[in-house]
Amino acid sequence: MGIEFVDAQKMHKEDPEKFKVPSKSALLRIKKDDNVKVCTGSERFWVTVAQVEGDHITGYVNNDLNNIDKHGLSLGDPVEFQTCHVYDINEF
Repeated sequence: MGIEFVDAQKMHKEDPEKFKVPSKSALLRIKKDDNVKVCTGSERFWVTVAQVEGDHITGYVNNDLNNIDKHGLSLGDPVEFQTCHVYDINEF
């Protein structure tokens, strides 16, 4: 199932007060084992990064989700997305 993630950078450009995003330099520093927050439109959640290749990120859902019926994801599921989809970063 292909999950569509919300483009956080686009949302920030449309409403910078409401949608805060990491800086471009912070996005470039994302690495394995960092946790990043993404959004499917129905829910924001954390993903533990497994690999970063350019602006392509793969990882695993890192928290329990509420809207499983809308996006089909649950704790531990693998996901793939781009840096433009990242709303927040917890670096380790």
